[in-house]
Amino acid sequence: IGLFKITSESSIAAGIRRIEAVTGNEAIAWTRQKEKTLDRLCGVLDTQESTVIQRAEELIQQVKDSRKDEQKLKKGDIQKYTSDLIANAKEVSGVKIVTEVIEGAEAGDLRKVADSLKKSLGSAAIVLGTTENEKVTLITSLSNDLVKKGLHAGYISGDMAKIVDGGGGGRADMAQAGGRLPGKINEAIDLGFRIIQQQIGDCT
Repeated sequence: IGLFKITSESSIAAGIRRIEAVTGNEAIAWTRQKEKTLDRLCGVLDTQESTVIQRAEELIQQVKDSRKDEQKLKKGDIQKYTSDLIANAKEVSGVKIVTEVIEGAEAGDLRKVADSLKKSLGSAAIVLGTTENEKVTLITSLSNDLVKKGLHAGYISGDMAKIVDGGGGGRADMAQAGGRLPGKINEAIDLGFRIIQQQIGDCT
């Protein structure tokens, strides 16, 4: 047989495995092809064989970091979103309601936008969301006058979280929720709007 090299292993039935291998000259040819592939990879990555895995991992991490930096909202972006959201706010019984998905944002960014909106709008209810790495983040923020009327951001967040297969809660004026169904983020935010609209109506 000479040189013997296993090339694959798989399951073909319950309790039965299949092993495939090459031997003799075929094994030598298979090994040489692998060597050529490794040499080519070293050339592409501009590194030696002993450090090719480390170099590949470094480049992958650099790409991930670069994408993350590109997605982060800058201060100017937050100010721009605040202005746009104020202009598009809906009004229900004198209360400004803002609902929006802000792609590329982090939870901290959403809280900053919500705080800025409350300062500008006065009586306001804000529901903001974002998705990243197949995860959903939702922020609900209420002005103090709405909290005094009985609205609770934590309860609203909890109801929205069920839509995106998650959970959440928090204070009456500010709460955060998360979930695992990014495709349903708009449905969750729409639910938040309807809840707020109904509760404001019940208070008037």
